[in-house]
Amino acid sequence: MRVLGSGKTKLAVLAVGTLIAIGTFGYRYWQREYGPIDMAPVNEAMKNWQGARYTRADCLVQLDVDVDYGGEIRDGVMADAFMRYVSNYEPGAPINFSGYYTGVFIQFFDQCPRRFEIAKGMATYFERRNGAGVQLTVVEKRVEPGPDTMDMCGAAWLDCGPDRVRPLAR
Repeated sequence: MRVLGSGKTKLAVLAVGTLIAIGTFGYRYWQREYGPIDMAPVNEAMKNWQGARYTRADCLVQLDVDVDYGGEIRDGVMADAFMRYVSNYEPGAPINFSGYYTGVFIQFFDQCPRRFEIAKGMATYFERRNGAGVQLTVVEKRVEPGPDTMDMCGAAWLDCGPDRVRPLAR
Protein backbone atom coordinates (compact mmCIF):
# COMPACT_ATOMS: atom_id res chain seq x y z
CA MET A 1 0.00 0.00 0.00
CA ARG A 2 1.36 3.40 -0.97
CA VAL A 3 0.58 6.18 1.49
CA LEU A 4 2.51 8.95 -0.16
CA GLY A 5 2.47 8.69 -3.90
CA SER A 6 4.82 11.18 -5.47
CA GLY A 7 7.95 12.99 -4.43
CA LYS A 8 5.98 16.25 -4.54
CA THR A 9 3.50 14.93 -1.97
CA LYS A 10 6.32 13.84 0.32
CA LEU A 11 7.96 17.22 -0.03
CA ALA A 12 4.67 19.01 0.69
CA VAL A 13 4.08 16.94 3.86
CA LEU A 14 7.65 17.58 5.00
CA ALA A 15 7.26 21.32 4.34
CA VAL A 16 3.98 21.52 6.27
CA GLY A 17 5.51 19.62 9.19
CA THR A 18 8.52 21.94 9.20
CA LEU A 19 6.30 25.02 9.15
CA ILE A 20 4.24 23.69 12.07
CA ALA A 21 7.43 22.99 14.09
CA ILE A 22 8.85 26.45 13.34
CA GLY A 23 5.52 28.10 14.17
CA THR A 24 5.26 26.24 17.47
CA PHE A 25 8.82 27.16 18.43
CA GLY A 26 8.29 30.78 17.34
CA TYR A 27 5.07 31.09 19.33
CA ARG A 28 6.67 29.64 22.47
CA TYR A 29 9.63 31.99 22.09
CA TRP A 30 7.34 34.99 21.60
CA GLN A 31 5.21 33.96 24.58
CA ARG A 32 8.29 33.62 26.83
CA GLU A 33 9.95 36.84 25.65
CA TYR A 34 6.97 39.15 25.04
CA GLY A 35 3.85 37.57 26.48
CA PRO A 36 2.73 37.86 30.08
CA ILE A 37 5.51 37.08 32.57
CA ASP A 38 5.02 33.59 33.97
CA MET A 39 5.85 33.86 37.67
CA ALA A 40 4.97 30.20 38.34
CA PRO A 41 8.64 29.07 38.30
CA VAL A 42 9.58 31.78 40.80
CA ASN A 43 6.58 31.00 43.00
CA GLU A 44 7.53 27.31 42.94
CA ALA A 45 11.09 28.17 43.95
CA MET A 46 9.77 30.27 46.83
CA LYS A 47 7.63 27.34 48.03
CA ASN A 48 10.80 25.25 48.23
CA TRP A 49 12.79 28.02 49.90
CA GLN A 50 14.54 26.77 53.03
CA GLY A 51 14.85 30.08 54.87
CA ALA A 52 17.36 32.87 55.27
CA ARG A 53 20.96 31.89 54.57
CA TYR A 54 22.61 35.23 53.73
CA THR A 55 22.90 38.79 54.97
CA ARG A 56 21.58 41.65 52.87
CA ALA A 57 25.13 42.73 51.96
CA ASP A 58 25.76 39.18 50.70
CA CYS A 59 22.80 39.62 48.34
CA LEU A 60 23.08 43.22 47.11
CA VAL A 61 24.46 44.15 43.70
CA GLN A 62 25.06 47.59 42.23
CA LEU A 63 24.71 48.25 38.50
CA ASP A 64 26.04 51.48 37.05
CA VAL A 65 23.84 52.92 34.30
CA ASP A 66 25.46 54.73 31.40
CA VAL A 67 23.05 56.44 29.01
CA ASP A 68 24.64 57.64 25.76
CA TYR A 69 23.63 60.93 24.19
CA GLY A 70 20.29 60.22 22.55
CA GLY A 71 19.85 56.96 24.44
CA GLU A 72 16.98 56.36 26.82
CA ILE A 73 15.53 53.77 29.13
CA ARG A 74 12.05 53.14 27.80
CA ASP A 75 9.30 53.12 30.44
CA GLY A 76 8.86 49.78 32.14
CA VAL A 77 11.53 47.99 30.10
CA MET A 78 13.99 47.56 32.98
CA ALA A 79 11.43 46.11 35.40
CA ASP A 80 10.00 43.88 32.68
CA ALA A 81 13.43 42.68 31.55
CA PHE A 82 14.65 41.94 35.08
CA MET A 83 11.52 40.05 36.12
CA ARG A 84 11.31 38.19 32.81
CA TYR A 85 14.98 37.18 33.05
CA VAL A 86 14.54 35.82 36.56
CA SER A 87 11.35 33.97 35.65
CA ASN A 88 12.74 32.45 32.43
CA TYR A 89 16.35 31.76 33.37
CA GLU A 90 16.89 32.03 37.15
CA PRO A 91 13.62 31.20 38.94
CA GLY A 92 15.54 30.21 42.07
CA ALA A 93 16.87 33.77 42.42
CA PRO A 94 13.92 36.07 43.19
CA ILE A 95 14.82 39.76 43.43
CA ASN A 96 13.78 43.21 44.48
CA PHE A 97 15.38 46.22 42.89
CA SER A 98 15.41 49.99 42.96
CA GLY A 99 17.15 52.41 40.74
CA TYR A 100 17.72 55.70 39.13
CA TYR A 101 19.17 56.84 35.82
CA THR A 102 22.69 56.57 37.23
CA GLY A 103 22.52 53.37 39.24
CA VAL A 104 20.41 50.35 40.05
CA PHE A 105 20.52 48.11 43.11
CA ILE A 106 19.33 44.51 43.01
CA GLN A 107 18.74 42.54 46.18
CA PHE A 108 18.49 38.78 45.79
CA PHE A 109 16.51 36.57 48.14
CA ASP A 110 18.56 33.48 47.36
CA GLN A 111 21.41 32.36 45.10
CA CYS A 112 23.45 35.21 46.59
CA PRO A 113 26.89 33.67 45.92
CA ARG A 114 25.96 33.83 42.21
CA ARG A 115 24.61 37.39 42.41
CA PHE A 116 27.21 38.98 40.12
CA GLU A 117 26.85 36.27 37.49
CA ILE A 118 23.05 36.51 37.52
CA ALA A 119 23.15 40.33 37.50
CA LYS A 120 25.40 40.26 34.42
CA GLY A 121 22.85 38.05 32.68
CA MET A 122 20.08 40.44 33.67
CA ALA A 123 22.07 43.44 32.39
CA THR A 124 22.75 41.78 29.04
CA TYR A 125 19.11 40.77 28.72
CA PHE A 126 17.96 44.32 29.48
CA GLU A 127 20.38 45.86 26.98
CA ARG A 128 19.14 43.50 24.26
CA ARG A 129 15.52 44.39 24.96
CA ASN A 130 15.99 48.14 25.49
CA GLY A 131 18.09 48.78 22.43
CA ALA A 132 21.19 50.87 21.87
CA GLY A 133 22.23 53.78 24.02
CA VAL A 134 22.10 52.29 27.54
CA GLN A 135 24.74 50.11 29.17
CA LEU A 136 24.48 48.47 32.58
CA THR A 137 27.74 47.56 34.31
CA VAL A 138 27.78 45.20 37.29
CA VAL A 139 30.00 46.61 40.05
CA GLU A 140 31.65 43.57 41.59
CA LYS A 141 32.12 44.79 45.15
CA ARG A 142 30.33 44.36 48.45
CA VAL A 143 27.42 46.76 48.82
CA GLU A 144 26.17 47.63 52.28
CA PRO A 145 22.42 48.13 52.68
CA GLY A 146 21.26 51.58 53.67
CA PRO A 147 19.48 54.73 52.53
CA ASP A 148 22.10 55.44 49.83
CA THR A 149 21.79 51.97 48.31
CA MET A 150 18.82 49.75 49.14
CA ASP A 151 17.48 49.12 52.63
CA MET A 152 14.91 46.38 52.20
CA CYS A 153 14.61 44.07 55.18
CA GLY A 154 12.62 40.91 55.69
CA ALA A 155 12.66 37.26 56.66
CA ALA A 156 14.79 36.44 53.61
CA TRP A 157 18.02 37.80 55.19
CA LEU A 158 19.89 36.87 58.36
CA ASP A 159 20.67 40.44 59.47
CA CYS A 160 17.08 41.61 59.77
CA GLY A 161 16.08 41.65 63.41
CA PRO A 162 12.53 40.96 64.58
CA ASP A 163 11.84 44.69 64.77
CA ARG A 164 12.53 45.06 61.01
CA VAL A 165 11.10 41.81 59.63
CA ARG A 166 7.87 41.61 57.69
CA PRO A 167 6.73 38.07 56.85
CA LEU A 168 7.17 37.00 53.23
CA ALA A 169 3.95 36.56 51.28
CA ARG A 170 3.45 32.96 50.25
